[in-house]
Amino acid sequence: MNIHPTQIINKVSDYYHPELGRLYTKSRLTDVRRVRQISMFFMKDLTNLTWGQIGDYFNRDHATAIHSYKVVLNEFETDAIYRHDINIIRKSLMKSMDYNCNVPVQYMLMQIFGKQLIHINP
Repeated sequence: MNIHPTQIINKVSDYYHPELGRLYTKSRLTDVRRVRQISMFFMKDLTNLTWGQIGDYFNRDHATAIHSYKVVLNEFETDAIYRHDINIIRKSLMKSMDYNCNVPVQYMLMQIFGKQLIHINP
């Protein structure tokens, strides 16, 4: 399953509405950082890009891309609102890719990590 990284950035940005120009700066404002981190997460899961290539999209290094991915995983496991947001964004991405979007992110992560994550009923 492949999608262009700019489509991912646009979908995540559409959800959170940050000032787009700030995504590529050193800004650490919460709304900007959140969009970058979630975009990096989906770029890793839905593309064949390396960590370095993902970081390059945001003028960051590979370590920042890896850290962002881990932050999203942690927030997904511990924060029900964040998990809800990620699921909505994923469904939007899947629709744009014309895939079955009824499979929640939790199932996708179980496939990646082989473990049951915290289950919160919607």
